[in-house]
Amino acid sequence: MNVRVTGWALLIDSDKDRLKTVGQMLLPCGMRVSYAPSAETALAFLKSHVPDVILLHCGLSDPVALLASIKKGDLGDRRLAGVPVLLLTSGTEDGLLLESLFEAGAGDFLQLPPPLPFVLGNRVGILLGAGRKSASRLPASEAPGKKAAAAGPAVPAFPPLEGISFEDAVKNCGGEDVLRTVMQKFYDSIEERAGVLEGFVAAGDWKNYRIAVHSLKSSARLIGAMQLSQDAKALEAAADALRTEEIVDKNPALLELYRSYRQKLLPVVAHEDAGDGGEGDDRPLLSEEDFASACRDLRECLEISDFDSADYIMESLAGYRISEDRRDFIVKLKKAVGDVNKKEALALLSDI
Repeated sequence: MNVRVTGWALLIDSDKDRLKTVGQMLLPCGMRVSYAPSAETALAFLKSHVPDVILLHCGLSDPVALLASIKKGDLGDRRLAGVPVLLLTSGTEDGLLLESLFEAGAGDFLQLPPPLPFVLGNRVGILLGAGRKSASRLPASEAPGKKAAAAGPAVPAFPPLEGISFEDAVKNCGGEDVLRTVMQKFYDSIEERAGVLEGFVAAGDWKNYRIAVHSLKSSARLIGAMQLSQDAKALEAAADALRTEEIVDKNPALLELYRSYRQKLLPVVAHEDAGDGGEGDDRPLLSEEDFASACRDLRECLEISDFDSADYIMESLAGYRISEDRRDFIVKLKKAVGDVNKKEALALLSDI
């Protein structure tokens, strides 16, 4: 369920809450994590330690000077020059700052929060070279504030898709093979999740509508459906402010656009259901270990109401054949997560 990445990461950020959050995203990826809440702490740490990767938040005081010290050998250790650096941004940074950081030696960047927790680990894995041999990522030349390299981005292994920004999708997912999987899961859940949104509007359940439309905003952004993501974001804001008339007026158009992706994604997804695990189903059988891991991850996500991640974990199970004694449980659990029914989902998981 999680991207497995091994190594040692140094997180540099003056925001201690953000340090903790990002560190928690990396721990399930098998990474050893060290923390530096200031440039001074980071410099002291790096004088005697060489981590495998550095994650540097752009909001740190003078991050360019810090990165230059690391990469130019000012600490007396040229080995640091080869340590990859992932910039963490809040999405509000000046393009010139990012340009300067890339010129100082940064290798990639990721806006926080990531669409799903696994994306951070995936991007770190790619930066470490532990991912796929031909993995795609957003190169430094395409960072905000910089002109694209003369050669242009890599040619995607996808046909052009209406309503999809391939560049944004690969950036958000961290690679083309992950993107293909995420697109399949997005496609498979369209009708069910659209029905959930309709049900919440009909019932006037604005609290759960906000949660569900927030999930749509994130998952649409993940596959590069940027207009759908923006429309969902606008209705999430309307739900926050209890502008119910606006929701009733605009939700049908949102769902029409959402359901249109049943056609738009056809060139890259499987069109039929995967089957029930019977003869001819070549999917791997879900092992007891993977089943237990998925349940643990789900419980953690649901306890903090992280339905984006919970939804992704559930949809990932579609890639496996389910043993007969587990099928009824999986169906009930999928419905509870899809309905954003935290109480029911946790009750089911409590028996595992």
